[in-house]
Amino acid sequence: MCAHSGVNDDSRRKIFNLTTWGNKTTGGLFDLDRIKLAEIYQKAESVFEWGLGESTFIAACVGVPRYAGIDSDAVWIQSAREKSPDLFRFQLGDIGPTGSWGRPEKNRLPKSYLNYQFAPLLSENNAFDVYMVDGRMRPACALVGFLHASSCGRTDEERSPLVLVHDYFDEGKSSACGR
Repeated sequence: MCAHSGVNDDSRRKIFNLTTWGNKTTGGLFDLDRIKLAEIYQKAESVFEWGLGESTFIAACVGVPRYAGIDSDAVWIQSAREKSPDLFRFQLGDIGPTGSWGRPEKNRLPKSYLNYQFAPLLSENNAFDVYMVDGRMRPACALVGFLHASSCGRTDEERSPLVLVHDYFDEGKSSACGR
């Protein structure tokens, strides 16, 4: 659950409380992730997410004023919509039939994965403060976040966006990490 914040003038903004948080999912967020993400989202005026989930519920909890997100699972989008404020905008990234966690069941369909990566940002004329990547094609979506922010004029260091990538691990590409 969230408690109303006495610190922020905006009455929509709330403080995340891990001990009363009732929306834990099995999507891979640990308690320290939840706390950090809530801290980041609490300060953000706008958030875009590739892949909806517990992070979406945290954004709703802390009262992010401008939110948009995309997912490849229509049923999951409906679930997120039911637990989120009306001002949150959701899109379906139609990549064909999906299995668990929105994974495509048919990888060779003539559907364009670019629809998932780029299409949801085509109608967004303003950059987001935070781009959260926790869905399909993580590296490509992270780069699209930077490109979108840049194309909307967010190029100086003071106004640069934060691009987060959740639970992406590649054995080969990650071999030098932590050394």
